[in-house]
Amino acid sequence: MKRAITPLAVALLVVGLTACQQVKSSSPLSPFVAGAMEGIEMGPPVPLQPQEGQKIKPDQQPLTLLIENASTNSPRPVFLRVEISASQSFDSVVYSQEKITPGENGQTLLTLPGSLELGRTYFWRAQADDGANASTFSSVARFELLEPVIIHAPVLMSPVGGQVVATRRPVFTARNVDRSGPHKAIFYLFEAATSPAFTNRAIVEDEFETPGATSTTASHDLAPSTQYYWRVRASDGEVLGPWSAVEAFRTPAAVSAPGPPPSSGGGGSGAPCVGPLSPLGILQCHRSKYGTPMQDHEHVQLLRDSARDFNAAGVSGGPFGILRKTGGNNCNGYSCDILCSGQGGGQQQYDVLHDENEPQWGGPISGQLRIDVCEIQ
Repeated sequence: MKRAITPLAVALLVVGLTACQQVKSSSPLSPFVAGAMEGIEMGPPVPLQPQEGQKIKPDQQPLTLLIENASTNSPRPVFLRVEISASQSFDSVVYSQEKITPGENGQTLLTLPGSLELGRTYFWRAQADDGANASTFSSVARFELLEPVIIHAPVLMSPVGGQVVATRRPVFTARNVDRSGPHKAIFYLFEAATSPAFTNRAIVEDEFETPGATSTTASHDLAPSTQYYWRVRASDGEVLGPWSAVEAFRTPAAVSAPGPPPSSGGGGSGAPCVGPLSPLGILQCHRSKYGTPMQDHEHVQLLRDSARDFNAAGVSGGPFGILRKTGGNNCNGYSCDILCSGQGGGQQQYDVLHDENEPQWGGPISGQLRIDVCEIQ
């Protein structure tokens, strides 16, 4: 037999349901809460990185965003939302993510799952919400993803094909490189050596780019009647381009030069400087035999004669000689300004010409030395 529901029972049931709903709504974390809560304040997050106007290189992708968390008095869990757009009006959003849990210490890091297209400008912003209350969007930060810098190999123009150059200080010329991307000022590194493997470089010069083609002149005489190989590469200081192809050339034969005229203070080249002279006096005596600037063969002769007279005078530290130097800045295969004594690890070297012209005398050079054969005179 069915019992009839009395009006009192209906009233009690309605009261009970209402009370239950009120209990659930009294918890701010309850999923049954709907609508914004009164008194809740929520400031927008702040975009920190990338910052406004930042230029980002290709190797810095995937991009990591740094956000300053929103300030709020909401008792509910607060999440972040991020948008990246190719337009400032955000009508072409290329990436967005919601429900981002804020990080600790007041900041949040978010690494994008992939790379954005290079060579474009982007805009990004962030927002916070607790499911019912939302902040305004943050200010918008603009950043640019740069294209990669690509520097191609130069093309060698002269000397090429094994030609004999007119001078032992040849001019090297290369056509300027093709390049793309936001590069800095381009400069060129020139190398020449007596082997195509460039294990014994005789020339290392660098020059900033000039319109159309870039040239450099050897800073010292190369060995006569010798085949050399040369190459070039370009750089902007950060990106280093590939080496060019290698070309060969040959230096001219040595030209006999007349000996320098004797000065009033000494005999001609090769004549000893005799008398009670100090080491500096011997150097000054031999230097007075030559004009300015001195030629390579004159540097070598001055050093030979000075070493011979040092040994004859019994200068302490000897016996003295001249130092072989087939690479780098050299004078006919010898150092232009060094006297030496000893061999190997016990070798001593003395810099006897300031700026390769003014005689000087002091103790041996300290620090790491480039050891080579010392030819005792």
